[in-house]
Amino acid sequence: MSGKKSRDKGMRGQREVAQILREAFPEWDPHSGAQYRKGTDNCDVEGTPYWIEVKLGKAPNIRDAMKQAMECTATRPPVAITRADRCEWLATMQLGDWLEIVAELEQVRAERRTVQEMIESAEKQDLDAALEFAKKELN
Repeated sequence: MSGKKSRDKGMRGQREVAQILREAFPEWDPHSGAQYRKGTDNCDVEGTPYWIEVKLGKAPNIRDAMKQAMECTATRPPVAITRADRCEWLATMQLGDWLEIVAELEQVRAERRTVQEMIESAEKQDLDAALEFAKKELN
């Protein structure tokens, strides 16, 4: 693929990923990063809490994409988002970053379970109180 076609395809991939992220996270402002600048100046998709490198092609090298993302950032977790032609997008990140995200998710799930249990307990207490009231009224 010629240089211009390759750059155009890369830009298409960046725009596609930015659109996917916009739909998934409306509170973010994902947009395609500036093309033709030094790779360490900006990532491929800006406006997110992650340093995102996007690679789209016949057989994108995930390890190289991840290496590029890791070399560029010290403040945001690096993520390589890649897609081989006619395949699904893949997101690759360091295990430590993934574990941190999953730990936060599990904490939120545990808090939700606690809140749900509190609601169910309160509902049961209200039912018990209503039953007691009904028994008193019937006597």
